[in-house]
Amino acid sequence: MLEYFRKFIFDENDEYVKRAQGMISKSIIKAALIENEMPLDESISKFNNYIKFRIIVDFISGMTDQYALNFYQKLNGQKIN
Repeated sequence: MLEYFRKFIFDENDEYVKRAQGMISKSIIKAALIENEMPLDESISKFNNYIKFRIIVDFISGMTDQYALNFYQKLNGQKIN
């Protein structure tokens, strides 16, 4: 999953970044924005690479095993719902 999110968040296409941002927990993004004294409506693309990786890792590490498995299967197209 780390590789999927890395590809999405570091992509040049803003649509991929928006899609990834929509999948990540809003509380994790909000915490990063507050910590870096940025407006709460800012895009992930405005963060430096270190903060982007921290957001991804925080999101994935906060998942339960079952949630992570379901999420991964959905990302891979192995599971529809």
